Amino acid sequence: MGRNGYARPMTGRDKVIPANATLELGARERECIVLIADGLTYGEIGAQLGISPETAKMHAGRAYRKLGARNAAHAVALWLRREAGIRRAA
Repeated sequence: MGRNGYARPMTGRDKVIPANATLELGARERECIVLIADGLTYGEIGAQLGISPETAKMHAGRAYRKLGARNAAHAVALWLRREAGIRRAA
């Protein structure tokens, strides 16, 4: 819902990616997830990677959507599980 209570039109940012999708994270998306796992803010990530905080947030958001995550902690958990080859419990 939008701020006014009406449904807002869907955009490219609203794409739903199935949980079983095997989308690969890009290099910057992976870097952002690793740095988020280290506890860095978007500002700190941006400074470390030489990009703006908004760009760091964009890369992280893309990673969240590809992973099917609800937030940063969930994204890190899903990414670690994926890297370790651990499947979700049935």
